[in-house]
Amino acid sequence: MKRISLKSFWPFMISWPLILLLCIPSFVLIAHLPHLSWLWTTGDELSSNAIWISIETSTLSTLITFILGTPIAWYLAHGYHRFKWVLSLLITTPLVLPPSIVGLTLLSILNPNTWIGQTIPILGDIAFSWTAVILAQLAVSSPIYIMGASSVFKQINPEMLEMAQSLGASPWQSWRRVALPIVLPGLLVALSLAWARAIGEFGATLLFAGHLPDVTQTIPLAIYLELDNGTLGALALALGLLTYMLPILALSVWLGRSPWRA
Repeated sequence: MKRISLKSFWPFMISWPLILLLCIPSFVLIAHLPHLSWLWTTGDELSSNAIWISIETSTLSTLITFILGTPIAWYLAHGYHRFKWVLSLLITTPLVLPPSIVGLTLLSILNPNTWIGQTIPILGDIAFSWTAVILAQLAVSSPIYIMGASSVFKQINPEMLEMAQSLGASPWQSWRRVALPIVLPGLLVALSLAWARAIGEFGATLLFAGHLPDVTQTIPLAIYLELDNGTLGALALALGLLTYMLPILALSVWLGRSPWRA
């Protein structure tokens, strides 16, 4: 086994302060593990509902992101158009804007007082609804998946798919047997990051969907409101959310590391 020399190890050593900073959230939540029972004893029903609202909306928004975002990612990777960079710029803009600004822009368009809301009433009724939560999550999380998937799709040479089809494979067979084993791990990572971003969304949801109990109050909003009663309840809620997130994130990481065969 090749041994790592000290010269190649020192750059990692100087990164320890950043590693410790990134580990603080996990360490603090683990330290408060005994207080998790608060969520099921003194915690009210609204807190449990907030967790389920977060899980339902983030899962649905991630599914929509996968269905609608995958073709966009493929086009950004292999499409031929001189203005393709404009589409890429527009897609990545929500990543650099504060989430509260994203929510504000959605609210300024999709409300009953705008010409869109007055022309198409169903669009004017979206604000401060369950649908608004999903749209807010889509706006801030889908660019993460699209840009990540686009980078993954660039690993595929379209000529490989054409060669497989010339040998008798259907378009679906060539994609499943040639392309999918290459891109699946990266797609899973991008999708899990988008889901994690959606379930943790706060600013855009607050401004566009509000924090209506049992309707739009997601777990980040419930944690923020619980701070009025002290940090213990907020940390317990965060730990409760983490118990749902970790298995899914761990599974996606494991699938991403494991070889996949068509």
